[in-house]
Amino acid sequence: MFKAVLQAFRWCKNTLYFFVTRKAYYVSGKLEGGLDINSLAVINKSLQPVETIPISSSFARNVNDVVFLERSCTPILAISGIESDLGGDNLSIKPISFLHAWFFIWKRVVHYHQKLSRYERHRLGFRFLDLYFAPYKVYQLASSMRYNYPKVDYKNWRSRFWDFQKEEKRRIAKYHQRIWSGGSSVAAVTTDHHHADLGSYFLDEQSVPVCYANGVSFRCLRSIDLTFAVTDEYVLFLGHGVILETWAISCFKSVMDDCSHIELVYSDHDFYDRVNSTFKSPRFKPDWSAPLELSSHFIGDVMLVKRELFLAVVRDLGVVPTAHQLGCYVALKVPAVKVKHIPLVLWHSTTDSVVLSREDVSSVIDVTESKLQVSMRSDGFLKISNADGTLGVDGDGKASPSVAVIVPTRNGLDLLLPCIESILSKTLYSNFEIYVVDNGSDCRETLNYLDKMVSEGVIKLLKYPGKFNYSTINNFAVSNVRSDFICFLNNDTEVISPGWLTELVDCLADETVAVAGARLLFSDGRVQHAGDVVGPGGCANHLHSLIDRDDPGYMSRAVLPQDLSAVTAACMLTRKSLFEKLGGFDEANLPIAFNDVDYCLRVREAGLRVVYTPYAELYHHESVSRGKDITDEAKARAEREVKYMQARWAEVMKNDPFYNPNLNYAKADFGLARVPRVDWPWA
Repeated sequence: MFKAVLQAFRWCKNTLYFFVTRKAYYVSGKLEGGLDINSLAVINKSLQPVETIPISSSFARNVNDVVFLERSCTPILAISGIESDLGGDNLSIKPISFLHAWFFIWKRVVHYHQKLSRYERHRLGFRFLDLYFAPYKVYQLASSMRYNYPKVDYKNWRSRFWDFQKEEKRRIAKYHQRIWSGGSSVAAVTTDHHHADLGSYFLDEQSVPVCYANGVSFRCLRSIDLTFAVTDEYVLFLGHGVILETWAISCFKSVMDDCSHIELVYSDHDFYDRVNSTFKSPRFKPDWSAPLELSSHFIGDVMLVKRELFLAVVRDLGVVPTAHQLGCYVALKVPAVKVKHIPLVLWHSTTDSVVLSREDVSSVIDVTESKLQVSMRSDGFLKISNADGTLGVDGDGKASPSVAVIVPTRNGLDLLLPCIESILSKTLYSNFEIYVVDNGSDCRETLNYLDKMVSEGVIKLLKYPGKFNYSTINNFAVSNVRSDFICFLNNDTEVISPGWLTELVDCLADETVAVAGARLLFSDGRVQHAGDVVGPGGCANHLHSLIDRDDPGYMSRAVLPQDLSAVTAACMLTRKSLFEKLGGFDEANLPIAFNDVDYCLRVREAGLRVVYTPYAELYHHESVSRGKDITDEAKARAEREVKYMQARWAEVMKNDPFYNPNLNYAKADFGLARVPRVDWPWA
């Protein structure tokens, strides 16, 4: 009772002080011209900066935020790093009454209290009771969940969500005891001779009780003979310059014990600056992707593998493998379902650069008898390609798969002509035909061009005069071709790389791959599409959109081949037989948008893979041919399509396997999550 009275007294005191010293302002308007709000800069009467307050905006770029400032200060909004007052037509800032301010606060807090899950509210520290005792704090937490919000730095983010408190040590100790009561043991092995024992691999051995000390043997392998002495069930492979969290081995072992079919486990990591004792540059990784591992060794230098797998690698290679060799062996020999990713930072690297070896990958390719070849790229990554080559005929003299390039159009000769001409003049792959599907063109110039191309035998013309329905048009086209592969291609695309179709076909040389997508650029050279993500932003969105062409993107993923949940049909290759087996694009529910994403998800649902390759590069003038959804009818249709996708693929949208749950789910910008979607295993 006394504590409750004391808390109420403190609240009244703080509230009174707040009213006396602060003034409420309302920031409103809409951002134009691609500008993003960073923060509200606050200066005092002497024009000296005092503080900055984060400002949010919605997906539609609407700004409506309440801020409380000291009465002696003046607010100035910082837009894209440039200070500017808000006296213009688009944005405004004005003082409002406390009653008015509290109305906006309650409205937003109640909305997000209903929208967020119980787990998200817990992780965010969003307690409804705080609306009475700390309303502005809760309001700021709610605002941070809006679509646009300033990014937080990793140091503060880690401190807030991942640094455990002293009272958690008991729970961690119990977690260790539970994991190590099963009897299975782990051999921690390394080729790094600078470490004398396992203890030197931990960041702080005394931070929590290390209860698994008797369950882990440690050895530094100097020869192949010592390797075969490993008798433990699991092998924890440790690379050079890595530091483990004290609970890391328990987390790894927990996954192995719970999933008997898993053969390799890897986790996220970051970089540790020994000089400043700070953590930086986290690597929040996607789930397993064989092409990404082959080209970049994205999983890093710490992994837990089953003893049998580790010894098989040693036997085949004849040497103790490097971390990348071990990862490549798994990529070429082990099914993806037997690899598990833990989305937690369980280890730290003391070097922020990864040096890849062409010889390492080549040695694994040789022993696995894979028909692949490896070359070193100028940026230090590796390119893996088919050894046969597919420029119309493979190494055995057998004809390469036939491809039907399907290009729907309606008028738009200014788009169609450069599209067709670029295909004809720049495509090295020879075994293809172009099918133009005319959806009711009435432009005489367009019709004359199509007739000319048909008479010259350059294209084949299919006519579909009905109402525009992207799914129906393409399904109709597929039913009228006999090729092995179908390449869906928008009429507002232009080929850049001559090997574009060869690269797409090469991706499908792996029978587990059913769909391949290309890297697409806007006409100004910025990236338009480097694969799709499902969930972040509300439905499906392009990854790395609007970054510069030479920007490698997050973890260099914009320029590396990889598995993804989906790719866009603006340029997408798939097998005709599978497309028909799965029923093609969804004509009823997805007539215009998301039909390609839905098809990709059905492909993955069938146990096959979808990959993105940066080596097939084209320009794409997005949605130029059909325009934007601006009519009421178009908006209603778009809303129906989004709702269908959210209902049909609800589970995937909760956790896209190739977009880490520690990353921002408000939008697919690879920023840090406003609230992580994972927690410690002992929580």
